[in-house]
Amino acid sequence: ESALSAEARDVIDTQIEQRLGYSLQQVDRLLPRLRLGVDSGRVETLRVIDGYSLMLDNIIKVFSGMVIVNDLEIFEQGRALISVGNARAFMLREDALVTAALANGGKFKPAEHLAFIQSVAMGQREMAAGMNDLNSDLRGPLERLQASEGYKNFRAMETAITSSPDARIPAQAANWQATTPRLS
Repeated sequence: ESALSAEARDVIDTQIEQRLGYSLQQVDRLLPRLRLGVDSGRVETLRVIDGYSLMLDNIIKVFSGMVIVNDLEIFEQGRALISVGNARAFMLREDALVTAALANGGKFKPAEHLAFIQSVAMGQREMAAGMNDLNSDLRGPLERLQASEGYKNFRAMETAITSSPDARIPAQAANWQATTPRLS
């Protein structure tokens, strides 16, 4: 049966409605609690980041279920761009963790340092997967970005932070806040 048939569209529409309803319930349930926790200063940074990530992941799942593409090349390029977008999301998560650590005297809490290390690994994996699957036209601008001094500095700062034995922001990462906004 064709993905464009009325029956297929009805099934897809129902699934999307269910996913969207679930995602909106999650937002309605989580967002007020997260905001209250942030406003009161009683919530851990990692919990806030994880909460926002959960809501975003659920919304992405809604839209990923909407894709009906009969052209394999378009599908593969779309999937590759999604991987690159995921890599950017991990970079933003890293930035939020570093910002919180800087506000905490330049030191990560143990769970935050671990989350940073995991975000680096997942972001690099997503970027590599996306770059591997992109065609040369789409890959070109990203290759130029990766060859830039800012991007190389960003990766070096990630390495310095992940290697920090005492979970402190090392001197090698002093330019983090000046570097990451230019890359995101």
